[in-house]
Amino acid sequence: MLGNIASPNAASGTPTVKGNFTLYTLVGYDNYDPTALFAESIGKWNGGQYGSNGPANDNDDFMTITWPNGYVLTSSTVFGDCSGPYKKDEAYSSVVWGFGEESGEVILASNGRNDNSSGTRKWVSKYVHTWAETVPSFNISLTDVGITLTNSSASWQIASSLIY
Repeated sequence: MLGNIASPNAASGTPTVKGNFTLYTLVGYDNYDPTALFAESIGKWNGGQYGSNGPANDNDDFMTITWPNGYVLTSSTVFGDCSGPYKKDEAYSSVVWGFGEESGEVILASNGRNDNSSGTRKWVSKYVHTWAETVPSFNISLTDVGITLTNSSASWQIASSLIY
C-alpha cells in the first residue's frame, strides 16, 4: 500500500514555500506492522505565472525523498497533477522521480521498513523546478540526495523535512 494520508498514525512536517509552490513531507506507519512505514513528498502549485514562479511543463521537474539511516525504501510512485512520471534514480534509502509538472498537487509516495534504525529519524523531501532546458545532476549517498543545478538561472530547488 502506497501512502495513506488519512492515517491517524501520520505526521506532517512544516511546509517550505518558494513563490507559488509549497513542499512538505508526510510520514506514517502501518497500524498492523509498525515497522512498515510510508512517506510522501507533497508539492503544490498555488496558481501564479508560468516560468520561474509557476509550472512550465516544457521541461521536467524532479522530486526526491530520502529515508533515515537504518530504513530501506521498498517501493515508490508519483501521481497527481503531472505527466509522464518516471523513476530517474534509486538507492537503498532514496529515490528521484522526474515528471512534467502541471498546476495543482503532485505526490511522491513511498513505502519502506525499519531494518536497523537508531537515533534521529529524519525524512527529507526535495523538489527541483525547471523552466528552461536544464537537467540537474543527482548524487545519492546513504543519507542524502545531493543536487547540482548546472543552469541555476533556469531552475531552483527547495527542501522539506520531518523528524518522526
